[in-house]
Amino acid sequence: MFMYVSGYFITKMTKFVLIILLSIYIEPAKSACKTGWFGITCQYQCHCEQDKCDINGGCYDETQCSKGWFGPSCQYVDLVLQADKMEPDYFHLKDNDESTCESTEAFRLSWLLNHDLTWIRIVYMNEADANITLKFYYGQKSVSYTSMFYNFYDSFIDIYLRMENLTNSVQFLFGKRTSICDVRISGGRNMALKQTTWQIDTSTIGEYNSNNAVDGNRDPNVQSGSCSRTLTTKGHVFWNLVFNSAVDVYRFLIVNAATRREQLSNFCLTVYDKKTRKVNIRDESSQRGEFAYNVTVPTTRATKVTISINNNYQLVLCEVEIFGDKACPNNYFGLDCERPCNCGQDEDWCMSATGACSKGCRTGYKGVDCNEG
Repeated sequence: MFMYVSGYFITKMTKFVLIILLSIYIEPAKSACKTGWFGITCQYQCHCEQDKCDINGGCYDETQCSKGWFGPSCQYVDLVLQADKMEPDYFHLKDNDESTCESTEAFRLSWLLNHDLTWIRIVYMNEADANITLKFYYGQKSVSYTSMFYNFYDSFIDIYLRMENLTNSVQFLFGKRTSICDVRISGGRNMALKQTTWQIDTSTIGEYNSNNAVDGNRDPNVQSGSCSRTLTTKGHVFWNLVFNSAVDVYRFLIVNAATRREQLSNFCLTVYDKKTRKVNIRDESSQRGEFAYNVTVPTTRATKVTISINNNYQLVLCEVEIFGDKACPNNYFGLDCERPCNCGQDEDWCMSATGACSKGCRTGYKGVDCNEG
């Protein structure tokens, strides 16, 4: 039996093969990667509820981003949920539910940790309102920004900014009582996942390899097999990570082992640029060893990161997370800088996270990423 399609004869057997191939193409996400991962090489960690990510990180079966994550493919940490204080404390601005709202004229978020803020999203009950002022602080000192632009959509507003310095508090002023349903503040995405790593040596080959520290598992139990560990204890003991392309980073989360935490005391964190110059060095002076270390630096374009010790211990790292975003070439954005920007002016720049343009979309395009024709 034969079929005729666009100038080609297709046999019954070929038709069967095509059906199989189409079925694989339609649902690649549920079978191509191990549960909890997505991407062409399964390089991204899924942050959809119940780990229900398609091949592009989109959430299916009516799920949404897990609490604490938002943005494209749910890859961006939400700093609102990491705030140490919200004044007043509005529950519905932190409940991951855009259908529940709070009526407010102003509120303030504060962190013990310093942050370099780049992107804020505010979801309104009704149409997004341009009547909003943001004030940034470092303690009681006001912090300014070098640039800021607003993009308005039907019910939400995206605010993109470049800060002059790190901040630990932001105040939202709406000018009048307004119904706000959600607020998200980007803390970047984990750029360390599955990047190239190596260490001075490995205590047990196959069990404590350097890449265990970037496997997406924060389990601090060394015996679980998810931590890296060196054999060497003497002299300069190090662990290295090299990004597959340049990234802009500002925060590091280093998860220590659950036992003998003093092994990581007095570690040194070094960040290198594309010319292998040291652009940031942070020495940790804690003698007791913390369960985890949060280290922030001004946003730095990096190609390599080194963590080292010189304290007569093995270097044990149960996870290293490095938050920031891709340093995309001009006119490109996306998780891998694979998508072209459609900005209205050639000299305009678009956000690497969303593709949003500071001066609007090119004629004939619209949407958050200016890709809707």
